[in-house]
Amino acid sequence: MADTATALFAGGNFHDLEAPFDRLPGVISTEAGYTGDDIQTVRVSYDTEKVGYDTLLTTYWRNIDPFDKQGQFCDQGQSFRPVIYPGSDSEKALAQESLAAHQRRFNTSVTVTIGEKPVFRPAMAWHQQYYLKNPSKYLFYRLVCGRDARLREIWGGDAPQ
Repeated sequence: MADTATALFAGGNFHDLEAPFDRLPGVISTEAGYTGDDIQTVRVSYDTEKVGYDTLLTTYWRNIDPFDKQGQFCDQGQSFRPVIYPGSDSEKALAQESLAAHQRRFNTSVTVTIGEKPVFRPAMAWHQQYYLKNPSKYLFYRLVCGRDARLREIWGGDAPQ
C-alpha cells in the first residue's frame, strides 16, 4: 500500500497547474478546485515513496511567474494569485526554505505567499483535466496568454518543456 499525501498549490488558472503535476512520476491524481477564499487551486495526491514535497515545490515554481502581483499571466485578480498551502509543519518549513531560495536566486521579492491549509472545494467536472479534454482550446489559451514564453524568460533552461 502506497503512503499517500495531498498538497495544495495556487498559481493562476488551475488548468495550468494540473498538467505539470500529472506528468510527475509518483503523482496519483490532480483535482482543480477552490480554496475558502475562492482562489483557483490544484490538489495534488501523490505517493510519498515516489515523489517528495520538495519535487512538488520545484514543479510549482517552474510553472508560475513569481513576480506577478495581480495574478498569473492573462488571468488577473485575487482568484489567480500564487499561494503555496502546506499541509504540515515539515511542508511549511520546506515551502519557506523554497520561497527564501527563490528570493535569493532572483535577488528580489517574489509575490508567492505561504498560506494556511484551507478548505478545498472541487471545481465542476468540466474543469477537471481540461487540458486533456480540450487540448486545442487549452494550447491556444496558453499561447494567447504568453504563458510559455514568459516561463522561458523567467526560468531559462529550467522552464518546463
